[in-house]
Amino acid sequence: MKKNGVFLTGFHVPIAGGFAAAATYAASLGINAMQIFSKNPRGWSAKPLDRAEALEFREKRKEAGIKFVMIHTCYLLNLASQDEELREKSVKALAAELERAELLGADCLNTHVGSCKGCPPDDGLRTVAESINEAFKLCSKSPALLLENTSRLRPSIGGSFRDLGAILKLVEEKGRTGICLDTAHAFGAGYDVRSAAGLNSLLKEIDSEIGLVKLRAIHFNDSKAALGSGIDRHEHLGMGEIGKAGVALLLKNPKLKNLPFIMETPRSSPEDDRKNLATVLKLRVFA
Repeated sequence: MKKNGVFLTGFHVPIAGGFAAAATYAASLGINAMQIFSKNPRGWSAKPLDRAEALEFREKRKEAGIKFVMIHTCYLLNLASQDEELREKSVKALAAELERAELLGADCLNTHVGSCKGCPPDDGLRTVAESINEAFKLCSKSPALLLENTSRLRPSIGGSFRDLGAILKLVEEKGRTGICLDTAHAFGAGYDVRSAAGLNSLLKEIDSEIGLVKLRAIHFNDSKAALGSGIDRHEHLGMGEIGKAGVALLLKNPKLKNLPFIMETPRSSPEDDRKNLATVLKLRVFA
């Protein structure tokens, strides 16, 4: 989603000080894209989103030059659950998150699809699609909903792009959907993005199963875990198992050049963000 020829890159930004403060923090880093939660990511409940607060965020975002905003759903959602009570709770929570994303003026809402313990994976994929269909009916207008790939650790589903493609084929309102590629998750799931051949194979699978036009954003993370480990552990760019060469390949791939690169790298202070941003800007230089 490159806008006006501008490379979009940024971070998942904390909202502890409020949404407007998150935009101000993003501006202090000099980034033009960001991801936030719209509520506590580890709880179901959320106070209604104040329209004045949402408007202030929209204005601060514009002032800060933030061209792309993605919201991440809370971690509790399980759209694949075979427990009907949990699934219904997840559907209502997803609909609420879609409404909050619309109010905040976000470009996309990103979500994990969930897990399917004790059931055939294909049953879980169908359940996810049914859950999304129900949520869309509860929220008729929203930004695009992006499904994020996982590191393929069972019983979670969505670790392959065949999985995500199967879900999207069953979603009724296809124009409201897309996917987000998480590089650390893909590496943990066995996609070797450290080589041109491995990265091209991954992109070919996305195009075949989903269509590259549906790839709307990248969670840009190095991995502490080994290739194919099934483990989700993010690392600073260039300091993990993907390494500088793999990070550079991702940044320079022409099929990804128009997409926002959102980092979810470790943060103990703003300096961590500045170092990761410096790595991106250094490694993206084209010969």
